[in-house]
Amino acid sequence: EFITQITMELEHDFLSNKANKTDFINAKIDELFIKLHRSCNNDDSFVAETTTQAVFRDLRSTVFSTLKEPWTVERMAKQVNLSPSRFHSLYKKIFGKSPVEDLIHARIQNAQNALLYSNSSISEIARSVGFSDPYYFSRLFKKEVGIAPAEYRKQG
Repeated sequence: EFITQITMELEHDFLSNKANKTDFINAKIDELFIKLHRSCNNDDSFVAETTTQAVFRDLRSTVFSTLKEPWTVERMAKQVNLSPSRFHSLYKKIFGKSPVEDLIHARIQNAQNALLYSNSSISEIARSVGFSDPYYFSRLFKKEVGIAPAEYRKQG
């Protein structure tokens, strides 16, 4: 809507006999680009400031170093004094994936290493990376990696 309006104003200024029509046209073009930029960068594409990013990186580091802990979005949000929904939104904007997706990915990566470099059972590995149900772990592992944990271990 604003593009059409500005384009019509540009056309009007271009066809006019105003003394400073070039200045008016340049101002309208600037306005067009500013409005386009703002429409592309509305509140939904908010980029957190550096201090917020640092807080989130620290929390992520803590979570990744304690994967066995029962981490939930609510617990993580509480750690940074945000509501779960606001936390989820900012986390996804900063890291490109939801906190749950990121946590599962980290747990599966850790499990991949354990499967290759330890003799622990699949159930023990599942528990060591924060899954209380080895069947749920196996389903998520297969979804993430493409093969079951036992097959992954054999191929390694």
